[in-house]
Amino acid sequence: MDSPPPKTVTPAPFMLGACWYPEQWPEESWRRDAGRMRDTGISVVRVGEFAWSRLQPARGELRLHWLQRVLDILHDCGLRAVIGTPTAAPPRWLLDDLPDMCLVDGEGRPAAFGSRRHYCHAHPGYRKACAQIVTHLAKKFGRHPAVIAWQTDNEYGHHGSARSFSAAAAAGFRAFLRDKYRTMESFNRRYGGAFWSLEYNDFSQINPPAFTPAGHHPLLLLDFYRYSSHSIREFNRVQTEIIRRHSPGRAVLHNFAGFLSGFDHFALGEDLDVAAWDSYPGGFLARHGPAGEQLRYLRTGHPDYAAFHHDLFRGCGRGRMWVMEQQPGPVNWAPFNAIPAAGAVRMWTWEAHAHGAEVVSYFRWRQTPTGPEQMHAGLHTPDDKPAPGHAEVAQTAAELQNLPPPAPPFNRAAVALLVDYESIWMADIQPHGDRAAFTAVLDFYRALRRHGVDVDIISPRDDFTGRKLIVAPLWWAPAAEAVGRLQKSACPVLFGPRCGSRTEDFAIPGDLPPGVLRPLLKLSVRRVESLPPHAPLAVTFTAGAKKQSAAAICWREIVRAEGAQAIAKYSDGEGEGALFASENFTYLACRPNDALLDAVLRRLLKQAGICSAPPPPDVRCRRRGGVRWFFNYGSRPARIKVEGEVMIPASAKIRNGNCTLPPAGVLAVLDKAEGA
Repeated sequence: MDSPPPKTVTPAPFMLGACWYPEQWPEESWRRDAGRMRDTGISVVRVGEFAWSRLQPARGELRLHWLQRVLDILHDCGLRAVIGTPTAAPPRWLLDDLPDMCLVDGEGRPAAFGSRRHYCHAHPGYRKACAQIVTHLAKKFGRHPAVIAWQTDNEYGHHGSARSFSAAAAAGFRAFLRDKYRTMESFNRRYGGAFWSLEYNDFSQINPPAFTPAGHHPLLLLDFYRYSSHSIREFNRVQTEIIRRHSPGRAVLHNFAGFLSGFDHFALGEDLDVAAWDSYPGGFLARHGPAGEQLRYLRTGHPDYAAFHHDLFRGCGRGRMWVMEQQPGPVNWAPFNAIPAAGAVRMWTWEAHAHGAEVVSYFRWRQTPTGPEQMHAGLHTPDDKPAPGHAEVAQTAAELQNLPPPAPPFNRAAVALLVDYESIWMADIQPHGDRAAFTAVLDFYRALRRHGVDVDIISPRDDFTGRKLIVAPLWWAPAAEAVGRLQKSACPVLFGPRCGSRTEDFAIPGDLPPGVLRPLLKLSVRRVESLPPHAPLAVTFTAGAKKQSAAAICWREIVRAEGAQAIAKYSDGEGEGALFASENFTYLACRPNDALLDAVLRRLLKQAGICSAPPPPDVRCRRRGGVRWFFNYGSRPARIKVEGEVMIPASAKIRNGNCTLPPAGVLAVLDKAEGA
C-alpha cells in the first residue's frame, strides 16, 4: 500500500527556537529569559516535555498553573510555543501505582526508576495514564494563542527502549502473531520450525525472543521487531488523536533520535504533521565516526551524518521537517565531547535550513548546574551568561533578513535513496559478518553527496515516478507490488548487494536471490562470502577507454549472469562479475569501497542525464528554492566557484568568480539554474 502523498506545504519563514525548562529556574527569571530569547532572534520555544512530576505531583493532583503563566509570558513577548508531552519521563509515584509498567530487557531485567524512557510502550495501564495527562494538557492549553505545535513524548526508541520483553509486550506479541498467521499450522510452516524442534502447539507458548544460548530463529526476531515498531506507533497514536481532538490547527510532531533504526520512522511519520529530529553532529561523530574521520572533523562533525538525517526525516514527514534539538556546544553523552569550531553552530543551522528544516531549535537555552545533563552546553552558561553558541545564533537570526523565502514546495531531488527499515532489521539479525546495515546505507548517501547532487530519502511505499535515478542500497525482501512500481518508473536503478536475498518470511528465495528482482536484473546469486575488512578483493572495470581498479570489501557474491552484462569483475576470476547491468537496472554483487562506488555512481548519473558537480573535499552543497548552499567542514579554507548573487554571507568577497570559504563557513548563492 502506498504511503500518504506529500503534503501541500504552505511556505513559512525559517524560524529559530530554543528548548526551555522554566520549572528548573526561579519564576522571577522567566520573563527576563523570554525577552532575551526574543532579542536573540528566537521565535519558537519548546516547554514541558520532561515536567510530569511538576504538572502532576501525585495521582489526582494537577498543577498546571505554572505552565499557564509560562505560556502567557511567551505570548506577551511575541514568542510561539511547542508543548512536549511529558511521557518520556514518568514520575516516581506512577511506578508505585503500576509496578509492572517498566521496560524489560532481553535478559529479563526491568528498568529501574532514576533516568528516563524506563516505560514499556505496550503496558495498557501506562498508556491510560499517558492518555490522561495528555488530555489534561490538550484541554487546558490546546487553544492557547502561544501554542503552535505539540511534540509527542521524546526520542522514541532511544537508550535501547524500542523493544521490551515485559509481560505486556509478550501478550501484545502473541496477539500480533495470531492476527498475522491465524493458525499454528500456518505459523509453523512459514517458520520452518521443524529444524531445532522449533515448532509450537499454541500461540500462548510463544515468548518474545529474549536470551537463549544459541541464536534465535530469524523470523521470530523479525516479527518481534515488526511488532515492537507497531507498538510504538500505537502508543504514539494515543497521544496524536487526543491532541488533534482538543488542539485543532496545531502541528503534531515527534523528535526522532539520530542513528536509531529500532522502529519504522516512515510508518510513524504517517501519523504526524511534521517529522522533527535531534541533531548532534559532534556527538554523532564521536560515537559513529571512524578514527581518521574523528580527527579530521573533530570540531565540525561529520559532513554527511546530520545531512543524512535531515533528508531522512524530511522524507518521513512527507516534505515537512524541523530540528527540535540542535547542538549548541559540547554535549555530555558521547565518548568525547569537543568544543565546536567557531562558526560550526551557525553552519549546522543553515545546513538544516538548506535541507528543508522549517525550524531549528537549540538544546538548551541555559545549561543547568544540577542533574544528569549538567555537562551539556546551552546558549547560556549556568551563571546565565551568553555562551559562544549564543552569538552564532544571533548572527544567524540577523542573516535571515537577507534570505528570500524558500520556493514552495521544497525542491524534489532527481536522485532518491531508498531506505527500508525491515531490511535494516534483517541485516542486523543476519549480518553474516558483513558491516552494520545502517553504515552500508550511509555509505551510498555519502557517495552521492561527494558527487554534489541533491538527495531525497524515500521508503518503498513512496511514489517512484518523476525520479531520474533511484538507489536502493539495502532492500532484502521487496514486495512484488513495489517492484512493479519501480519498473514503471522507467529510470535507472542501482541495487546494492543482498537486495532480493530474502522473502517476507525471511527465507532464501526458492529460485535463489535476487528473488523477485531476478526478472529485472537477469542474474542469480549462487554463493556468498563475508571477508574481514583487512582482506579487500581487487575489482577491475572499464571507465570510458580506461581500465580502473577498485575493491570489494567485507562482502562478495558469486553471480551467474542470465542476460545481464558484467561491467566489472573480480581480479581472482571467481564468478562472472562484481557489477552487472540489465537495461535500466544495475546490481552491485559486493560491498564496494569508495573508489568503486564513486565510479558506479558516476556512470549512472551520466546515464540518467544528471549533471553532477563534485564540490571541493570536505565541502558539501545543497539547493533549496533558488538558493545554492555550500558548507565547509574542513579545517582549511576552500575555494568555491560562484555563479550568481551571494546571499550569505552578505560581505563575501568574490575575486575572478571565486569565493574563499573559511572552515565552518557558509555560502549561499542565488542560483536559478536547474540541475541535480
